[in-house]
Amino acid sequence: MLIVALYVSQRYSSLFRKIAVHYLLLFTVVLTGAFVHAQPRSMPTRPETQRPFEVDLLNFQAEPFSSDSLRVDLYLAVPYRSLSFLNAGDKYVADYGVVIQVTDYGSGSSTVGRMIQDKYQTFTVLEPASLHTRYAELSLDKADASQYSFVLAQNHKYDIRVAVRDLGNQKENDTTIDLTTRSIPKSALGISDLMIYRAKRGDRVQPHIGSNIGSLSEQEFGVFAEFYNAPRSTAFGVLARLVAAESDGTVRAGAIEAGRWSSVIVPTGDLRTPIFQPIIPEDLWMGKYALELYILKETADTVLKDGDELRKHAVAYAVRYVVEPIQRGVPIDLTNIDEAIDQVALIATDRQLDSLKLADTPKEKREALLEFWRKRNPDPRSRTNRQMEVFYKRVQYANDNFRGAQHGWRTDRGRLFIALGTPSYVDRHPYEVNQRPYEIWQYYDLNGKYYFVDQYMLGDYQLVSAPPPSGIFMWQRDAMQ
Repeated sequence: MLIVALYVSQRYSSLFRKIAVHYLLLFTVVLTGAFVHAQPRSMPTRPETQRPFEVDLLNFQAEPFSSDSLRVDLYLAVPYRSLSFLNAGDKYVADYGVVIQVTDYGSGSSTVGRMIQDKYQTFTVLEPASLHTRYAELSLDKADASQYSFVLAQNHKYDIRVAVRDLGNQKENDTTIDLTTRSIPKSALGISDLMIYRAKRGDRVQPHIGSNIGSLSEQEFGVFAEFYNAPRSTAFGVLARLVAAESDGTVRAGAIEAGRWSSVIVPTGDLRTPIFQPIIPEDLWMGKYALELYILKETADTVLKDGDELRKHAVAYAVRYVVEPIQRGVPIDLTNIDEAIDQVALIATDRQLDSLKLADTPKEKREALLEFWRKRNPDPRSRTNRQMEVFYKRVQYANDNFRGAQHGWRTDRGRLFIALGTPSYVDRHPYEVNQRPYEIWQYYDLNGKYYFVDQYMLGDYQLVSAPPPSGIFMWQRDAMQ
């Protein structure tokens, strides 16, 4: 997980400062604005927790307020795990360089850009040997973070290239971000982009870099934004909500709302009014969400449900997209709830399955599924559920390795793998004279042997021996843990 400390002053001034980032709050940086996660154009396809670095962009009104320009802050977090540290006796040392290149493509459809920024800076990371070893033992990820500020034109298209070179091994990773700057009014009501924060103590918060919200605490989590040109002593309703988004980031009409949180603000007449809206989500399902923040004309408007109605009654609103990974919550797309129930039917007892099938509405089905996994959590005090994680990792493995005419988890091999995990030994016979392809899976510790035959020579191996008992799930014996 990546954590950077942020201090928002009363004047919302900003400065550049290199900061260390790790599992606990260590240092602060003064800035204004809010984080927005721009769309990476060439971000590596590896899981987000394994990316070589994270980038967030801030878009907010310039100082002094302008109709032509705004300020964009780029925040970069480089995890220690992506750097090569050298042992220097009582400390570990790593050196890396950062390239930031900004190319302006103007306000039209021009394909020829003009580079307006080309910045290079080197950093040295020092860590006491005892801490370096301790964090490695606990698998706690630290990161080095830096901030870069640019004054850019409103409503312009930019390419922002970020490259990080490890000077120890000369390996380089880079990504190019497509950014179209916003139009933020100089004198009318407006709102900045959204920043997700991990915790808040007075006017001091810990922001979260990146779209992965799986590490955020349920107790301290919120969204920050700046509200511009709000009239003095006028009460506004504030509504933050999480809405299930499609894989491409779009939000369908009638999309399931995963949670909503509201409050009231009364501006003091300053040009900038800070908004800190706490969020305490219930268990989230794996997938993409739209995090929306509305500033509403009337405080009573926070009860509105429909997105179109909310936008109609809002004086300003902003949205960003976030991702809930498998580490927490029920890891399935909200739009596939019936398939999710079919999946857990592979390991549910008849009684448990009856309670799942009795659920009628999407909300009831969701609650029944959450309750199914809550009861299976080996450590109810933990925010993670080890059984659930193993189950869905096996579902994914089955889909990747046993897929035929249907999803891998629906095949006989996939179903057995999900229930029992990796076999002790597999005896494969794909090509035998006068014999259909077959496999024998043996589980030595369970004294079990299962036979699969590809009856139609299409790669669909069917179980021809007795299956394991209904409802069995041997989650603790699997090396996949």
